[in-house]
Amino acid sequence: MRVHDEHGMAERTGTGIFPREVMNRFPLLPLEEEGRLNDLPLRESFIERVFAYYRWTKLLDEEPTPGGLVPVPAVRAGKFHLAHKLTLMAHCPKHYTDMGRLVAQAGSLPWEELAATYGRLFMEGLALLGTRGKHVNVL
Repeated sequence: MRVHDEHGMAERTGTGIFPREVMNRFPLLPLEEEGRLNDLPLRESFIERVFAYYRWTKLLDEEPTPGGLVPVPAVRAGKFHLAHKLTLMAHCPKHYTDMGRLVAQAGSLPWEELAATYGRLFMEGLALLGTRGKHVNVL
């Protein structure tokens, strides 16, 4: 798709009005150019990020509390951070470590700040392609 500058000239780079508005409204939503989806690893990463984004928004809708993000000692089932541990480690161990430090502060940070920072790190970490070496390390 061609993107035109303010003088009506077509440009090779840039973002159209619609994608730019989508990115402004949903900054964590995974977006990918259509042509790049022909590359199998990029396509797999994109699909994985779409489903992860769905799970993140579902958490924010259904259990928007620190308890929904990290386990409380009395509650063990299905907490988001633990459920995504191996996936995050296969993509970016540094992001997982940073997120672990963040969730350790879950009781002291305001929920809005915690959720915004965690969501940003979560989607940034998944945007990095997992490698064979990282997968082996996780296993």
